[in-house]
Amino acid sequence: KKGYEKEFKSPGKKQADTNVEKEADVFESEDYIYGKNPVIEYIRAGNSINRIMLMEGINPSTYAQIMNEAKKKDIDVRIVKAKVLDDLAPQSVHQGVIAYVSPVSYCEPEDILKKAEELNEKPFLLILDGLTDSRNIGAVIRSAEAAGVHGIIMPKRRSAAVNAATAKASAGAAARMLISRVPNIPSLIDRLKEKGIWVIGTDINGTMPYWKCDFKDATALVIGSEDKGMSRLVLEKCDFLAKIPMKGTMNSLNVSVAAGIFLFEALRQRENI
Repeated sequence: KKGYEKEFKSPGKKQADTNVEKEADVFESEDYIYGKNPVIEYIRAGNSINRIMLMEGINPSTYAQIMNEAKKKDIDVRIVKAKVLDDLAPQSVHQGVIAYVSPVSYCEPEDILKKAEELNEKPFLLILDGLTDSRNIGAVIRSAEAAGVHGIIMPKRRSAAVNAATAKASAGAAARMLISRVPNIPSLIDRLKEKGIWVIGTDINGTMPYWKCDFKDATALVIGSEDKGMSRLVLEKCDFLAKIPMKGTMNSLNVSVAAGIFLFEALRQRENI
């Protein structure tokens, strides 16, 4: 147990993302705060921040201060055009700094396993590999909470944010669900497997129908993105690949619907229903 926390602590980010983002990439339905000092104090207070956006050409001193604080918390930082910030916070003195804040407090993966241990249950985790729609994430969280999932793990980057739209779509479940964000899903899967947790991936080309999966043991279920499914590296790390057999002309389901089918099959097995 002592070495467990060290295993899962997120490493500090070596270098913040300084690519200039296109305007269309950064508009999201999220709550935000702006201004150098408010953002710095929000970070130092330990509040959850999804990402920080800095204006291209920002004052070097402000840039250095924000980057220093962001690195300590491994927060994603993006450089954007001035117009992006002006449109987000019109008639406000944003000082070239806007931070998207999260409606939930994130935890570490070990907190999820501790919850399962406290309940005297075998861990049941849900890994979301790059979902791109915040509302879909909310719908999945709602089903996961109802199905008895102990916690959800998602990547810090290349994923939609957990925001106000997520909270609404989850019907309040997001506030009750343990949610962790990690820098690298494949590495996380390796560590989970070392802990004796079976990893089941969901894929249209899976080798077994979902009802033949054994969810009674310690399990992590992986759900891929809406359009591309699981990434290649994540797919290769899974112990098993399962599918939902279909008879009609459609070959895919909405990600939240597909997740629900797997989750409630797991509940049926784990509760001997």
